[in-house]
Amino acid sequence: FTPTYVSGDTNGDGLLDTNETWTYTATGTASVGQYNNDATVDGTGPTTVNPDGSTNPGTPVDDVDPTHHIGGQAGIDIEKATNGDDADAATGPVVPAGAPVTWTYVVTNTGDAPLTNVTITDDVEGPVCVIPTLAAGANDTCTLTGTASTGQYVNTGSVSATGPDGPVGDTDGSHHFGANPSIDIETSTNGEDADDTDGPTVPVGSTVTWTYDITNTGNVDLTNVVITDDQGGVVCTIPILRVGETYSCELEGTASAGVYENIGSVTGTPVDALGNPIEDPATGQPMDNVTDIDPTHHNGLGAAIDIEKDTNGTQADADDEAVLLDNGDAVTWTYVVTNNGDADLVDVVVTDDIEGAVCTIASLPAGASETCTLTGVAVTGQYRNEGSVTAQPVDSAGNPLGTPVTDVDLSGYDANLADLAIVKTIDGELIAGANGVYVLSVDNLGPSTATGVTVIDILPNGLTYNSVSGAGWTCSAVAQTVTCTRSSIAVGENVADIRINVSVADNMGGQTVVNQAIVDSEQSDPVISNNSSNVSVIGSNPRTQGTSTTVSSNTSTTVRVRSSLPVTGSNAGNLALIASVMIAAGGLLVIPSRRRAEQD
Repeated sequence: FTPTYVSGDTNGDGLLDTNETWTYTATGTASVGQYNNDATVDGTGPTTVNPDGSTNPGTPVDDVDPTHHIGGQAGIDIEKATNGDDADAATGPVVPAGAPVTWTYVVTNTGDAPLTNVTITDDVEGPVCVIPTLAAGANDTCTLTGTASTGQYVNTGSVSATGPDGPVGDTDGSHHFGANPSIDIETSTNGEDADDTDGPTVPVGSTVTWTYDITNTGNVDLTNVVITDDQGGVVCTIPILRVGETYSCELEGTASAGVYENIGSVTGTPVDALGNPIEDPATGQPMDNVTDIDPTHHNGLGAAIDIEKDTNGTQADADDEAVLLDNGDAVTWTYVVTNNGDADLVDVVVTDDIEGAVCTIASLPAGASETCTLTGVAVTGQYRNEGSVTAQPVDSAGNPLGTPVTDVDLSGYDANLADLAIVKTIDGELIAGANGVYVLSVDNLGPSTATGVTVIDILPNGLTYNSVSGAGWTCSAVAQTVTCTRSSIAVGENVADIRINVSVADNMGGQTVVNQAIVDSEQSDPVISNNSSNVSVIGSNPRTQGTSTTVSSNTSTTVRVRSSLPVTGSNAGNLALIASVMIAAGGLLVIPSRRRAEQD
């Protein structure tokens, strides 16, 4: 650059005369650091005249003079850290909300001139410290402590100082995140929250579904989230539950009677963004797990119903308890229905499997009973009818509760029944070429007098009818068929035996002779297995041959069979047996039809 003339040309001739000093000045901006610039001057001396009058040009002259300066610059820097972490960007260190926080402010004189009145402040926390002087290149540290706030936190440290050319300053921000973990569990029963004992009403034994809704209500993620039930154990485990997320687990069980309480609980571990447990800087230990609990309830009601059916005031559940009636007697069936559960019942319908509809009861509270009746007229035979009841359980609001409940009960009567039994034996033995005697014994086992009693014996081949006798019996024979009748036999009456005299053919020695007798009456017979009797014997050779054989007899086993429906006709079993015997003997049998009880 070219300096600017200031002064020194005293005579104004524009020549640097002897003893003159000219002054020039120049201005500029100091550079940082060492600066060197040279001032240069050059000129030409005066022309000289030689003796000969010639001239010599002036001699050039010059000079250089350097000068230096150091460009000094004031500067300052502040570095703010939170718990030792520079944390210029979010989120910074994650610490429990409410935990202690230490902020560190490191101030460095980055210039080449000393600074004075170095003042550090925090835009949130306020004044930090004042450093009176700070030499070039030196640094100093100030600290401030506080309490971690919940959520994202940022505060900015500022420094100001006075340098040679005026004030200098700097700022630096720092962050931390105040962790406030929390978790919520909501346990419900069949979709109802049911925190108190007024939970849903369910049938005892029905399936109950418990739902556990887990929500991360805090501001940090949670890992190893474990849901348990105080009654059912571990329900489920959630590896990680993000902030604001909700997860549901379910458990099924069976409803118990009465009020039932179970408590769902949850626990989870707070972690930072990298999944590491969050430490408390005061202890150096991980934060405590977060937990929550929530109870739920249900009321298990056991629905049940009972029906007790009587016939003419008698329970008569079993055959030997049946009411004994005569044909045409009045019959009253009583149906006592009891709600023996703890849930109310509605639409209670009572029916009879034979008699049909009995009654309908609109509602039957728990523990209550109602009685319905039907009347009829006794018919001959074994009569068994079953009363049944069905009802719908309801809760306290009248809503259906589970499936309908039912019960049945049987009772009945016997009208005009006579259990006749016959036993056939041989008096002595059967000897070929001689006469023998069959003995038929008939008993009435009740419960009614038997009338129109008929005994039929069809003699097998090899036997010839001779005669038949029996006091009180009217007997006859047609070919091989012997028939005896009697007007009646009272229950337990001791009646005379029927004796049938036969001739044994000469060739029957050593032969097996099977003979069967059958008894029947006008009454329905509840036990047909004892209405016939077989005798199987081996005929003995004539005594003149010097041999004899012991008579062997075989009587069928008695089995009692009951029927619930009266039918018309003779005992089917007896008729089939008689018919088969007569067909084998080539005979014809006609038996009058009369009202009988169907046998199972």
